[in-house]
Amino acid sequence: MIYAVIDTNVIVSSLLSRKIDTGTVLIRKHILDGTIVPVFNEEIFQEYEDVLHRAKFNLPVDAVDYGNQYRRRPVCRARLLQSGIRVFHRV
Repeated sequence: MIYAVIDTNVIVSSLLSRKIDTGTVLIRKHILDGTIVPVFNEEIFQEYEDVLHRAKFNLPVDAVDYGNQYRRRPVCRARLLQSGIRVFHRV
């Protein structure tokens, strides 16, 4: 399991991509299957919502609102740091 902060551009690109093998789509797949656990705070989550709801992206509401399940499962930053898990990974 990898804990990672996911940049908003990665999320947008994964939802707009028409290919199934791009890096951003694979990251989204791993988030959905639990291999990658997104780490965020309320400010980051608000940015996700603001950007994903922009009319220019024309994203389906169900795709945008799917992330709300993660808002209810915040990851404790202190616990991550104490366990020695590297929060940021270069991809």
